[in-house]
Amino acid sequence: MVTVPVSHGDWSFSFDLTLEDAFKVLNARVGETIRLNQIGEQIYVQDDQTLYHTMTANFLAQGDGLTSEGLQREATLSALNKMIAEQAWDGDE
Repeated sequence: MVTVPVSHGDWSFSFDLTLEDAFKVLNARVGETIRLNQIGEQIYVQDDQTLYHTMTANFLAQGDGLTSEGLQREATLSALNKMIAEQAWDGDE
């Protein structure tokens, strides 16, 4: 799980992703969308400063709504690079 600051506000947001997904986020360009491991979960690269994490809010069934958080891109990339350097995914299947 990675925890990063949101783009607007004074709080952080956490989400799960695989090592493969982390590399996809690190290499993504503006305008690209990276689909994550959960159904309906993705990261969209809006611009050089902002990533958007969106996920279908399916508490009972698919399509019950959508959550979306703007994330600070540089802080997210920094956190992912740190996790890779610390081998945070070692032992994950």
